[in-house]
Order: sequence, then C-alpha cells, then structure tokens
Amino acid sequence: LHVAEYAILSLLLARALVWKDPLNLVLLLAALAISVLFALSDEYHQVFVPGRRFETGDLMLDALGSGIGLLTFIPLARKNRLADIQPDK
Repeated sequence: LHVAEYAILSLLLARALVWKDPLNLVLLLAALAISVLFALSDEYHQVFVPGRRFETGDLMLDALGSGIGLLTFIPLARKNRLADIQPDK
C-alpha cells in the first residue's frame, strides 16, 4: 500500500511541477524530493502517536513508490507532449 500511495503522490507532484513545460530533470527530482520528504515527515510524526513508531522499511517503500511514480509519469508525459504537436499546414 505504501508503494501505491507514494507512486500516485509523486506522479501527481511531477504533473503539477512540470505541467505544460518540457520535461525537466530538476523538476522531476524536486517532485521525488518532496514526496520522500513527505514520507519522512509522516514516519517522524508516528513517533508521537501511541502504538506507532518510525519504520525505516516503510520509508524505503515510500521512496520506492515515489520512484515508480516518476518512472510512470515520464513516458506518459512524453506521449502527451507528442500528441500536442501539430503538423505544419
């Protein structure tokens, strides 16, 4: 479940950051960083919840999901951008 949730999060973050601009490695890495930082903050806040604790394994699964989300976003974005190109008349 962690992988799926963070894959969706990073895909949506990448879409929000890149939007109509050309694919940009810096923006894609920013989406990954934001997603992983959110995962880190989520794990950290669990320290203060009774019966919960910081789980490194969960953090790793979240980061994996974030990477999968970006790897899913890139070909989708390229496909959509190619569809937007209009041939010269």
